[in-house]
Amino acid sequence: WHVGVQFSFSLVRDPLRRRYTARRSGAASGGNLALQAFLDDNANGRLDAGEMPVSGLRLTGGAREETTDGSGQAMLTGLGYGPSARVTVNADDADIGSADLPPESVSFLPRQGHVAVAAYPISPVGEAMVHVQTRRSNGSLIGLSSVRVRLMSANGVVHEAVTEYDGSVLFERLRPGTYVLELDPEQATRLGMTLAAPVRLAVF
Repeated sequence: WHVGVQFSFSLVRDPLRRRYTARRSGAASGGNLALQAFLDDNANGRLDAGEMPVSGLRLTGGAREETTDGSGQAMLTGLGYGPSARVTVNADDADIGSADLPPESVSFLPRQGHVAVAAYPISPVGEAMVHVQTRRSNGSLIGLSSVRVRLMSANGVVHEAVTEYDGSVLFERLRPGTYVLELDPEQATRLGMTLAAPVRLAVF
């Protein structure tokens, strides 16, 4: 009787960890992708000091699947060598709360034996409830409906909305930062409305 055992694997240099790691065979014959997922607090698209990695993201490419670890990193190998390769990112099992996710599909040009690197910045988002009111002659406050208002961030991003029947309006998916509340200039001029005082708010 003769018994033979054959082991097949690939040694791939992980550019995120800067070391070689053993992977399933096929890494040298197709493209590979290393992904870094993190909470992008300052929304600059880069992993900066103090920003938290995101674990639990499932990466699927072809018939292979990996999950980001505690450092927010995962690497998929053997993704073929066609004109393009695509990796799908699923965040259903990740504990990220309310966040603005990048596109769930990451596409890149695969090169045999080469490891492409992709950042996956996840921006935490918040909400702000605003009430637009006017004071009656008897001193009581009443909400104003159908008022067009907007929140402007420090970097010029504008979020527009219209107040409900009670003067309330909910701004959603706001990235962390400071905002200034403004009335729509055209409507405010036409109706002779101004804010009693500047309104600023912060989203954390």
